[in-house]
Amino acid sequence: MKIRRRALTLGCEECEFFGRTVTLIGTSEKSDMLSIYLGRMVQMIIAKNNVEYKDIEQ
Repeated sequence: MKIRRRALTLGCEECEFFGRTVTLIGTSEKSDMLSIYLGRMVQMIIAKNNVEYKDIEQ
């Protein structure tokens, strides 16, 4: 089951996406899988539990 949420910030020191708005497409207790859209490219990254996000209002 995919959990679609909108990430507000990406505080992942291992990547360059600080302050980006990304889509949280999957989650677990230890990590979140985020989809970042850069032009036509979609980059999947794993962020440790330091991601702030909220549910997308539909």
